[in-house]
Amino acid sequence: MVAIQSTTVDRTQPLRWGVIGLTACLTALTVLPPNAEAAIRGCRTDPAFTLSNGTVVDLGASLPNTDAAAVNHITYVLHVPAGTGIAKMIYSGGAFSGKETLTLVDDSASNGYSADTTVQTQTTGDSMAAHAIVLSTADSIQLAAARVTGTVGQTLVLKLNFAS
Repeated sequence: MVAIQSTTVDRTQPLRWGVIGLTACLTALTVLPPNAEAAIRGCRTDPAFTLSNGTVVDLGASLPNTDAAAVNHITYVLHVPAGTGIAKMIYSGGAFSGKETLTLVDDSASNGYSADTTVQTQTTGDSMAAHAIVLSTADSIQLAAARVTGTVGQTLVLKLNFAS
């Protein structure tokens, strides 16, 4: 004669572990800091301008601790060689649409360019960097580049000179 053993299967055990796992996840989410996205915060503008003399100027500002929505206005004053105008402008767009202004001043020597960059935000004291690159479209050669750092609200001045 063969003895048959009777066993009881507890079908609620997987459900119990699922409830415990879900509770643990929800508890972990409630103790995380609310600004967990801080690691991806920051923004950058990058407008480019083609000038009437064929030169391309790429300006920009980087704000590593500021969200684009907190930027109120960005002002660029670009000093170019006398008699030079703008042939084409490409603004950053997106979150910066309508927030960028360029003033062109044709008061520099034939090989002189400078850019004044000012960023106004909803907060003060945030760090920022401004950059400018001057390219020759005739041979796609970078003629000059500059980068300067400061804080939001300051006017950051970049001087770019190159041998003609």
